[in-house]
This record gives sequence, structure tokens and C-alpha cells, in this order.
Amino acid sequence: MERLTFEAGGFNAFSDKGISTYAGMQKDGSIIYIGSVADKLAEYEDLEEQGKLLKLPCAVGDTVYTLNPLLNGKTVIGETTADAFFCALVMLEGRFGKTVFLTREEAEAALKELGRGKGE
Repeated sequence: MERLTFEAGGFNAFSDKGISTYAGMQKDGSIIYIGSVADKLAEYEDLEEQGKLLKLPCAVGDTVYTLNPLLNGKTVIGETTADAFFCALVMLEGRFGKTVFLTREEAEAALKELGRGKGE
């Protein structure tokens, strides 16, 4: 993603359509607000550039559907509520769209496809 902020005279600033607005203080206080927005945006951009900002495929509290193999060789669909660790883990392991799905319909289609691969 292209950066929207830059440092100017010790302040974070951002530019929109060639018009730069600097974070500073004016009598009416309006620039303080703009400076806060630029500071927050700069923080997110810094994290993204450092590889520390993840876009998770689900949010905390989302219902997700999982393919769960059983000891008898069958696979069933499970339903769970995602927490932050779960969302990050399944994304990093590349399980979304393979064994973890955002809708029951996606999970059922994957289960059906899995059955075809086993000759069922």
C-alpha cells in the first residue's frame, strides 16, 4: 500500500490531491485533530511496512465453520466462535478456504469435494 503520510518539520502530515495539511496547533484547535489522524495513520503505515500489521479474514466473535476429521475416518463440520488467536492462527497456517470457512455453505461444499476425493 502506498503511504499517505510523511514527516515534515517534526510532525506527521498527510497529503490529499496535492494539498498538504501539517499537524500543528492553531487557535481554533482544528489542526490538532488533523494531526491526530495523521499520527494514527502514520503508526499503522509504519506497522505495515515492518510486517506487523495483519488483515485477518475474520473478526473476533465471528462464527466460523471447520472441517473436523473423526477417528472413524469421517469428517464433520464444526461451528465455533473465532477469537483473536484463532483468526491469526488459521490465517498464518493458510487454513481459510481449506479447513476453515466463513459460511456453512462453503464448508459443506468443501466437505462434498473431500468426499469425492476419497471416492465416496
